[in-house]
Amino acid sequence: MRRIPCAIALPAAALAVAACSSGYPAAAPSPSLPAAEQAAITAMAPYCTQGPAQLASMVSATHGLEVKAGIKDETEAQLAGHLLAVVKANKAPVSCVDEFAAYLTLREG
Repeated sequence: MRRIPCAIALPAAALAVAACSSGYPAAAPSPSLPAAEQAAITAMAPYCTQGPAQLASMVSATHGLEVKAGIKDETEAQLAGHLLAVVKANKAPVSCVDEFAAYLTLREG
C-alpha cells in the first residue's frame, strides 16, 4: 500500500473539507471577490471537477493555511493566479484538491 506523506495528506484533507463544504451543484464565485481572483477561479473551472464555488472555498482555505504557516507574501488573488497556472496542465478535469495541497506543501518548504 502506498503511503501519502503527512506534509501532503493534512493540507489535502483541509482542502477536501473546503471543497465539500460549499455545497453541490456549484454556484459562481461570490461577486464580492476581487476581479482578478474571480477571473482566475472562473478560468480554473474547466480544469477541475470542482465548480467555481468550491474552488473559491479551496483558494480561501489554502490562503488561510499559508497564513497560519507564516507565509504572508501573496494575496488570495495572487494565489488564485498561481493555482490557475498549476491546474492548466490538466488535460481533462480532475479533482484539484491534490494540486492545491501540493502547491501549499511546496510553499511551506
